[in-house]
Amino acid sequence: MFLTFNGTAIVVLINFGIMLWILNRFLFKPIGKILDERSAQIKQELEQSEEHLSQAEADRAEAKRILTQARAESQAAVSRAMDQAEQFKRELELKIRADAETFKAKAQLALESERKAVLDHLRQEASQVAMVGAEKILEDVLDDAMRQRLKQAALLQIQPRDVVRT
Repeated sequence: MFLTFNGTAIVVLINFGIMLWILNRFLFKPIGKILDERSAQIKQELEQSEEHLSQAEADRAEAKRILTQARAESQAAVSRAMDQAEQFKRELELKIRADAETFKAKAQLALESERKAVLDHLRQEASQVAMVGAEKILEDVLDDAMRQRLKQAALLQIQPRDVVRT
């Protein structure tokens, strides 16, 4: 069992070595380089994806904070508007009541003034009717001077009553 080496085995070994060197130089190294580049590109894209994801999470948190703040501000604005509306309603009710009281007081004064004017007119009419009636009755009995004195006396009696009632 001795091994003998012949020249063919050495040539096969040399051919095998050359083939390995050629495959390594022109196939394995370029494919390894392509695989390394692809691996680096994938790694870079994963890192960018992670950055984008963290940025998206940050943006989402910021949007949620802004939305919460906007809701709080809108709720506060609605609350303020409701308070202002309620205040305006109370002020309007007070103004309407005050205007109604003023109108009522003016109407009462106008009614009282009208009542006094009507009473004065009725008194004057009554005194004139009484004077005419008295003149008719006394026309035959009294002279002009006496009639004049009776008119003045009647007018003097009516005048003080008006002053007392007002």
